[in-house]
Amino acid sequence: MKKNTNWEEYKRRLEEIPEINLDGRNILDLHNEFSKLFTDLADAKNTSTPIKAFTKKNNLKTTTKFKRLTKILDRYHHALMTNGLTNHLSIAIRNTQLMLIQEGNVCKEEWWQAQIEKVELAAKCNIKFWKRINHLSGRQKTHVPPLKYDLNGTEQTAKTDEEKENLFTNILRQACRISPEENTNYCQDNERRVKEELQNKTQEITTEWIINLDEIRDNSNRLPFSNLDILNTIKSLKNRAPGPTGLRKPFFSNLPPNIISNICHLFNCCYATGIYPNHFKTAEIIMIPKNTAPSANPEKYRPISLLNIMGKFFAKLLNNMLIKQFERNHTLKDSQHGFRKKEEPLPYSPTYMKEYPEKRVQTAEHWSPWSLGMSKKPLTKPGTRPSHSS
Repeated sequence: MKKNTNWEEYKRRLEEIPEINLDGRNILDLHNEFSKLFTDLADAKNTSTPIKAFTKKNNLKTTTKFKRLTKILDRYHHALMTNGLTNHLSIAIRNTQLMLIQEGNVCKEEWWQAQIEKVELAAKCNIKFWKRINHLSGRQKTHVPPLKYDLNGTEQTAKTDEEKENLFTNILRQACRISPEENTNYCQDNERRVKEELQNKTQEITTEWIINLDEIRDNSNRLPFSNLDILNTIKSLKNRAPGPTGLRKPFFSNLPPNIISNICHLFNCCYATGIYPNHFKTAEIIMIPKNTAPSANPEKYRPISLLNIMGKFFAKLLNNMLIKQFERNHTLKDSQHGFRKKEEPLPYSPTYMKEYPEKRVQTAEHWSPWSLGMSKKPLTKPGTRPSHSS
C-alpha cells in the first residue's frame, strides 16, 4: 500500500478542505460533518491509490546461461519459420530445449535456496515467518463452503453469499437474545442499582441538541482534546484491519494539519453533546471457522467485528480520560479487579483467599458503580476471582 499510494497527492487533496466550526450548531450538523469527513477521506484515497490488476509474475531469477539459451531458441524458431524444418535444425532445437530445461532446474534450486534464507531471517518474527511460509506453500484465502442447515425439518443449503449472510445473521440474532428465564439467573440487585444510578444522572447523561464548547472548557480555557492528543493516539495504534471504510492507519498518519484539526473539533463536539457517532458503531463482521478448516456447519463459525480506526482512537481517548478521572477521584475500590495501573491484581490462590478472607468478593456490594451493568454475568461464587468487563 505504501508503494502504490501517492501520499503527496493524498495530502494535497485533503489540504483543500476548509476547517470547520460547529459551536452553537445543531447536533444533526455533527452527524453530517462526520459523513462528509469519511467521504472526503475515501475520495482522497481512491484518487491517490491507483487500482492495479494483479498479474502473476515469474519470480525465478534467471541465470546468464538461461537467457543465452532463450535467445538461441528464439533464433532457431525464426529460422524454422523462414527456411522450414531440416534435420540439422530439428536436432539443434531439441538439444537447446534439453539444455534450457536443465538450466531451468538450476534456477529453481537457486530460487528455493533464496527462499529458505528469507524464511530463516523471518523466523525472528512469528507473523513474518508464517506469512513467508504461506507464500511458499501457495496457500490462498479460505472461502466458506456451502452451508447446510435445518428449516422446518428439511435440510437446506446456503450456496450464494447472500444466503450465507442471511443464515449467519439469523444465527447471531438468536445467540445474542436473552430469554426472560435466562435473565432471572443474573443479579437483580445489580441491575436495580444500575437503573437507580442512571436515573439519578439523567440530567448529566441526556444528549444536548445544541453544541456548546464553552461548557467543557477547563479553568485554562482548554478543550478536552487537542491536536497533539489526536496525533499521539494515531501514532500509538497498530495497523490492523480497517473496517467498513477501508482506511488503514497510514491514511490517518499522513493527514494534513487541517484534517487533524477538524477531527479534534468533531471529537470535542461529541464530548460536549454526549454523542458517540453511528459511524463508530458500524462494524464489518467476518465469520471465521472455529477449527482450522472451513466447515459446512454454520454453527462452527465465530464472528469478528472490524471497526473503523477513527472510532478506535476516539474510544482510546475517552478511555484515557476515564482512567484519569477514576484515579483522581479514587472511584475504583480496592476490591475492583482488573489490569489497573500501579496496582497488582489479586493472585488466584486458595491459600491466599484463606489467609485474607476480607479480600473475598461475596456479594455485589463490593463492586464499584462504574463496573455495574457493563455486562450481564452470573454472580461470582465466594472465594473465586470475579470476572467482568471493565
